Amino acid sequence: MATDIEKGQFPKNRIQALLLRRNPSGKIGVDPRDSVRFDIQREKAARLLRMMDHAEQFEKQFSLLLDVLGRWIGDNDTKIKAAYLTMQNGILSFVVVQVAAEYDGEFEDSLTDLEFAIANDADLNLISMTTMPLPPVSEQALRSFIDESLLLQYVG
Repeated sequence: MATDIEKGQFPKNRIQALLLRRNPSGKIGVDPRDSVRFDIQREKAARLLRMMDHAEQFEKQFSLLLDVLGRWIGDNDTKIKAAYLTMQNGILSFVVVQVAAEYDGEFEDSLTDLEFAIANDADLNLISMTTMPLPPVSEQALRSFIDESLLLQYVG
């Protein structure tokens, strides 16, 4: 059964995120009903970098980042309740809510490896991103880790 968010119904007090889905070829795409909102948020990020003459390159790297994150999510989907790409302290933050509340060292190592790989990938040199694993949390608690002005949520 589809959730309200997957149906495109966003109650005013709920966290609103763009829905990103992996298509059969493995690429990450924006749910069509949310594409305008994605374009606006992508444009916000690009606008900041235009001042530094890197907007076009950043847009390509941002798309590559979405693919990298989507592959990682696919490889770890049984342990993930939700995953968000947002901003924290002026840089991108990949917030992953785990299914289980217990500490999972293998999962956290995998997330750390992802962060390290992105930081050291020459094709992602304009991207600064941290990762944050969270145990299952309430929506209210989750709000303290996300910036709703730039929020992408990976689903299904």
